[in-house]
Amino acid sequence: MILAISVLCYSTALVAVSVATPAHDLAIGEWKCFDEWCVTITSTHRTGDLVQVELSVQNRGRREQAPDTPRAWLLHNGLRDPVEVPDLTSRIPGGSTRRIALTPMTVPAQEHPQLLITEGGLPSFLVIGDDNSPFHPQPAWLLG
Repeated sequence: MILAISVLCYSTALVAVSVATPAHDLAIGEWKCFDEWCVTITSTHRTGDLVQVELSVQNRGRREQAPDTPRAWLLHNGLRDPVEVPDLTSRIPGGSTRRIALTPMTVPAQEHPQLLITEGGLPSFLVIGDDNSPFHPQPAWLLG
């Protein structure tokens, strides 16, 4: 009985914090950090329906590490399409930054696409206030 009440209270707090958190967009060059691993859009260029994006990933720790299950999505017109990002899962030395050029993406010019990058597996889904928790808004970069 105590376990059921504890799970109910935790679940309620998890959803309440997610719903109460305001949504916001990230600016080009603004870092999104997941503990010591961070990512940002360094540059974006749009020509008609073609969008070219360059990312920077950074390890703010002292030791070499790889991110925990990073994923990227193109958000547009109510859709969430996965984006292949080469080297996003690669290990990066401590205190260093790496640039990654994405394959150009095709998005109709009248749409206002965003790039969403997340990191973390199942445990982050259960952490109160984490971007991956249920109903929590996930900050993304507007691609222009």
